[in-house]
Amino acid sequence: MGAGISKVALVVVEDTGPRTPEGALGEVFHRFYTERPANDFGNNSELVLAISKQIIDAHDGAIQAESIRPTQMDATSAPLGTRFVVGLPL
Repeated sequence: MGAGISKVALVVVEDTGPRTPEGALGEVFHRFYTERPANDFGNNSELVLAISKQIIDAHDGAIQAESIRPTQMDATSAPLGTRFVVGLPL
């Protein structure tokens, strides 16, 4: 988000479905990124997160993906899902 912004609205969305691999958390916002097998490509939109990021960027916001863990301090346990955090200036 841009410098000088003092108030931010945060939106947190958590998904406990299939986990996003740790190394791919930064990649999920690229167009057509998928972890699906090649024969499953296109059955669901691989553009949703890329379009979401473009809209958020256009409003001087930020979005990030992170793994959900039983406790955020426990980096050794297996993730329970993925959390998306969106910040938008007010």
